[in-house]
Amino acid sequence: MNKWNRNQLAQVVTLYYEKNISQKDISTIFRLSKMTISRMIQKAKELNIINIDIVLPFKIDEYLGKKIKKKYSIDEAIVVKKDVKKTISALIGKVWAFYMGISDLNNKTIGLGLGNVVGSMVSYITPIKTRNTHIIQLMGGLTDVSETNPFWIVQEMCKKLKAEGTFLTSPATVSNEKTRNRIISSSYLSSIDLNNKCDMAIFGAGDIDAGVLLSQGLVKKEELKELKEKGAVGDILGHCFDKKGNFISSCIDKRLVSIPIDKLMSFKRRVCLAGGSVKRKSLKGALFSGIIDTIVCDEKLAQEII
Repeated sequence: MNKWNRNQLAQVVTLYYEKNISQKDISTIFRLSKMTISRMIQKAKELNIINIDIVLPFKIDEYLGKKIKKKYSIDEAIVVKKDVKKTISALIGKVWAFYMGISDLNNKTIGLGLGNVVGSMVSYITPIKTRNTHIIQLMGGLTDVSETNPFWIVQEMCKKLKAEGTFLTSPATVSNEKTRNRIISSSYLSSIDLNNKCDMAIFGAGDIDAGVLLSQGLVKKEELKELKEKGAVGDILGHCFDKKGNFISSCIDKRLVSIPIDKLMSFKRRVCLAGGSVKRKSLKGALFSGIIDTIVCDEKLAQEII
């Protein structure tokens, strides 16, 4: 049984944390083993003799996060305060990259979407060595050769985590429904179901009002017009929805090479990264859809959706 009193414990942690004296030297001072000093420091933490505060490289608004969680009945809402040194996409990407870096990613299957903020997240991931981690592409590629393209995103994530990757060797839209069905049925996307759950999906929320869906050349003008006429406000992985969160059936669905919504819902965690008040309508609709259980957004957008 330990016989250390609070005075002794306070002395040890003061020498260690404030005087920067090593545990080995402290053990010499008190004529105790280094293991005993280590145990005394742990005991001091348990008794709240010492409290360690970690200053994160970003600031979080916990109040807004709690309000979003309550309003939309989701598991987690991380609201990031503005940083003048970074764009909103870079800031949100950096924040989720931080949380990914302190999560257990071993033996996990992680699906990735597309866009600026998802690409930014991957670029900020700290390279680590994971075990039995599998990264999958949730939709076909874009015409852009950049950090927004799912091909680049999955490839770079695999490098950062030393993980295995599976790609969709197809553009996000194809010429007809038959081709689309053949691609999806022959891919791993068709095997994702309630009996084969994946662990995490990370994606952004697109905004129809911006006038661009996916990227140039993948969606026809008449298709975009049809979506707007049906009340579409945004999309998740190419699947469009209205302001109430109802997914909209349109001609583009027949050409879209993307994980079906019911398959996406089978993921244990579904993380949406979104920034900018321009995403107000689309993010609200996405949250009402029930597809999101974790949101990471900036404080201005958070205020807009509350």
